Amino acid sequence: GVLYFAKHPAIHSIAIISVVGIACILVVTLAIQPSIFRFFVTDRTKKKRSPVTFFGLLMSLFLFAYFFIGSILLTIFLLLLIPFPAPKKKKRKFLNFLVSKLAGSTINLGFHIKKKTLHKERLDFSKPSIIVANHSSFLDILLMIMMNPNVIIMVKKWVYNSPVFGLFIRYAGYLYVAEGAEYNLELMQERIDEGYSIMIFPEGTRSTDGEIKRFHKGAFYLAQELNVDVQPILINGAEYVNPKNDFIIKSGTLLLDVMHRITLENEVYQQRFGLFAKSVLAMMREQQKKTKHAVEDAKYLSKRVQYNYLYKGPSMEWYVRVKWKFEQANFDFYDSLIEDRKRIYDVGCGLGYLSYFLHYRNPEREILGVDYDEEKITIAQNGYDKADNLQFLASDARTFEIKDADVVFYNDVLHYMTFKQQLDVLNKTIDNLNEDGILLIRDGITDISDRHGVTQKTEKFSTAIFGFNKTTEQLSFFSSEDIFKFAKERNLTCEMLEQSKKTSNVLFVLRKSANGKNNTSIL
Repeated sequence: GVLYFAKHPAIHSIAIISVVGIACILVVTLAIQPSIFRFFVTDRTKKKRSPVTFFGLLMSLFLFAYFFIGSILLTIFLLLLIPFPAPKKKKRKFLNFLVSKLAGSTINLGFHIKKKTLHKERLDFSKPSIIVANHSSFLDILLMIMMNPNVIIMVKKWVYNSPVFGLFIRYAGYLYVAEGAEYNLELMQERIDEGYSIMIFPEGTRSTDGEIKRFHKGAFYLAQELNVDVQPILINGAEYVNPKNDFIIKSGTLLLDVMHRITLENEVYQQRFGLFAKSVLAMMREQQKKTKHAVEDAKYLSKRVQYNYLYKGPSMEWYVRVKWKFEQANFDFYDSLIEDRKRIYDVGCGLGYLSYFLHYRNPEREILGVDYDEEKITIAQNGYDKADNLQFLASDARTFEIKDADVVFYNDVLHYMTFKQQLDVLNKTIDNLNEDGILLIRDGITDISDRHGVTQKTEKFSTAIFGFNKTTEQLSFFSSEDIFKFAKERNLTCEMLEQSKKTSNVLFVLRKSANGKNNTSIL
């Protein structure tokens, strides 16, 4: 800036360039970069949407561009196909084949998305039906179309009149029924006679949370009027991979669960169409719970958990990914032990990834993660994808009061206390553990002497060298005999399970049984 006032023309020119350059840097730093960050990160997390990664943005733009260009090419091809001297039914069949392939290739090009179909053998497109499915994403449409060229969808007005794909959608025989208008049963019967199955989303609009909303009656009225079966299909994961009104297609799993076909002889089918709709809704909701419980394990939910740690420092992101890889089998085991128990304390939760997993496995659980490290608790608490019944608290396990607990975790935390403090904490925990409650202690034990040295070294690196874990006491590990003795004194059942082949880490499962029996076992 000072050089700007120099009389030498060369110095004067350099000064002007420098001032312009600095001004550009200020504009980028103070305006453009924050705007980009707000658009791709903070504004989205306020709406409980995931932050955007560079890879996710590229893949989303690529897939949407591919489908857009494919739709334009199909429209151009249709203009050449229409005057072609062949029966319209055959041209429609060929066009539907191309539409199905476009939908399928769009989904399959998303290599960051896993695709899976359960009970595919239940699908029978040789016999037309009314297909009903839950609806939470734009991807649902592609998933239905790609199943078979003999599937046509009942679409909304904007789809039917779209300048991008409206023309080939209409020629392909897709159906549009205006709100409040009478169904064109003759046209629908014509499509059925041609061998097409009609796909309808009975909810009428996309769900924002993946839960199946109330069904409209139209699909079931049509099934009875057209005298065809109903084929229910559950779509799982689409609400996460590409939520309603979002342009990002994230890494995840798209799963189709084909339910049993409801035939004309089925007693559910014999009900009036209003009750028919309610019965199928109840069946699909019940099956959705079973499917989620069966397939959404630690591996399935890994990406959903890890997205909560984006843009919180590369070391945090990689730490969560590495820990998840080594611990996911243990997490599934913990979840199986918890079953339907609702009030859970995760003491020594660290960054809280186990708490997030247990929360996603059953959103009805009330989970409180507790850790001594305030920085870790701040990171855990500020995940974008959690409900109010998952909370985190910075507190010392030695003074923290557990109340009315069904399950309590002490994961790699007790060795940060003296032996007396450990016993005090465990006794207070048992005093506040409900009947049939579970206390889970995961820690290194001195019994396994050949591997315990590795455990001690890793803890020393973690605390004294890297400072990732904080402690105010000398590390104090206990033996299995100490825990079995404690269990006997408190009249608890106790199991010990090894959790590592390289370290001395084991898991103690202590149960507070109402019958007062005491058992111990080593697995």
